[in-house]
Amino acid sequence: MTISNFHPDTTTVPSDTACHPKDSFVGVHPKLNRTTATRFEGWKNIILEFCTTYNNNPDAECIVNPESVWQRAHGYLVDHSADQKKLSGILETHRRECDRGVRGEDTLFSDDPQDEVERNRLLDEKSEGPAGRNVGRQVHITLGEQAYQRLSLEEKEEVDFWVYTGCVMHKDLNVVKREAERMVKSWEEKNRTPPIHLMSKAQATAAESGSAPKKGKGGRQPERGGVKLTGLLGALVKHKHRDKGHQARFRVYCRIKRCHPLSRTNAVRT
Repeated sequence: MTISNFHPDTTTVPSDTACHPKDSFVGVHPKLNRTTATRFEGWKNIILEFCTTYNNNPDAECIVNPESVWQRAHGYLVDHSADQKKLSGILETHRRECDRGVRGEDTLFSDDPQDEVERNRLLDEKSEGPAGRNVGRQVHITLGEQAYQRLSLEEKEEVDFWVYTGCVMHKDLNVVKREAERMVKSWEEKNRTPPIHLMSKAQATAAESGSAPKKGKGGRQPERGGVKLTGLLGALVKHKHRDKGHQARFRVYCRIKRCHPLSRTNAVRT
């Protein structure tokens, strides 16, 4: 869940007795900047836009309150950066406030005499003063908090459940990197012939002249094997700089192959 390239959302269908998770694509939304406030407003706008679009549909079976959508959010999966951790805390607070608002709105329609007395008292109290125009929202949250406090400890824990977890991509990369280093050492320890060096042009020129290949970053020898080959392939078909590499041609090639899976004659010539 980030205001960036894409937004996957995992939900469960209440009617599904097996409670199978379902991944939904929430769209592509560019961000104006990387500030936490902008990303938070972006998320609110996305949920509001979805609810508005659904509510304006003549075939809609009910009116969806954006707060009820936030009430059902219980986690945030993103990277480990400090700004994303901060955003997770803001989203959790907003979700909790929406939960109290929905509970308070339900209390407004309660037939419980105690709820009716408290409801009338709050309406009289909140309608006085400069904040009178926001009386509905304030009453909802206050009544919702009171309804929340009447829950058991287990029910409160379930209501406020929130998980923040970070992406494990870099952890996986570190595992591959360390294991590759161990494999290199094993070639020396077992006196095995390692794969050939995959050197740059400058390193290859130095080697041909009889000089030792120039070491890379951190004083490392030129890399070899599958890790280096994978890196070279990435630089070729998905370079981090758009003006380098052949990613545009590669995308066209893959699109043609996908549209014509049985054809071997439609490859783009590069």
